[in-house]
Amino acid sequence: MAEQASMDNPHLIAHAVNTVPLRSHIDPQATVARHMANTRGNVVDSLENQFLTFGTLVQALRLPRDPSRTPLVCLTFNIDKLTSPFDFGPVKVESIAAPGSHIGFELMINVVDSGADAVLVCDFNSDLYAERSVRGWIEAYLLILDDMLADPAALVAALPRRVAAAADSAAPVKTSVPAPAVQAAAADTIAIVTRVYEEILDRSVDSPDDNFFDLGGHSLMAAKLVTRLKAQTGVDVRLRDVFEHQTVATMATCVERKRWLAGGGSVQEEVEI
Repeated sequence: MAEQASMDNPHLIAHAVNTVPLRSHIDPQATVARHMANTRGNVVDSLENQFLTFGTLVQALRLPRDPSRTPLVCLTFNIDKLTSPFDFGPVKVESIAAPGSHIGFELMINVVDSGADAVLVCDFNSDLYAERSVRGWIEAYLLILDDMLADPAALVAALPRRVAAAADSAAPVKTSVPAPAVQAAAADTIAIVTRVYEEILDRSVDSPDDNFFDLGGHSLMAAKLVTRLKAQTGVDVRLRDVFEHQTVATMATCVERKRWLAGGGSVQEEVEI
């Protein structure tokens, strides 16, 4: 949800968007119209907590973390409404979309609404899902939308009547998923990471389970942490790694995994999605 309007700062240039987790309860015996009304109410109610961001909620819940998965939710849905082009008089202006380098969730669905049509863009984690599976899910999703528009009085339970064929085209596909090459970080790596945490945070770190951000770290400190870890370990630690591996123990495991892979190590396992 965009925050610009609530900040009372018309000169602000920033992303300023919060990801708000929502949980929808589906009643198979409800009509499509009733389900949409309930969903709308759920979204409106969430406005009361729009400043409780996804990251804040995850930290507050202290959920068990798996570095290869997104905690709490795996899918995000967003609608982008394209605005009319700016009028700069005789100056011709053309907008250019900047491609993303990575995604923060396992599945991200973005609907780009131009006013004349809508384009659905789906990004996904290819380590977890096969493209064939994702295409099948999107096809099924579009079929459900068609049925919802055609008959709002239909029961939700009746919607998947055309989805079976699409689901068949998305049969489980084996895909290679990198398995953790390092189960637990060695004591010397933990000691190095602990020392770097202490230097950046200017305070003692008592446990491998201590969280960088819970101890007072922030994004600027995280950038310094990346530089210091690279110098101390010789491993190409990225800023993203700090946010995905926030504790001493998980960061140490990340460092050893990167060192292993850089040295030619590789572990693969086959899973069905």
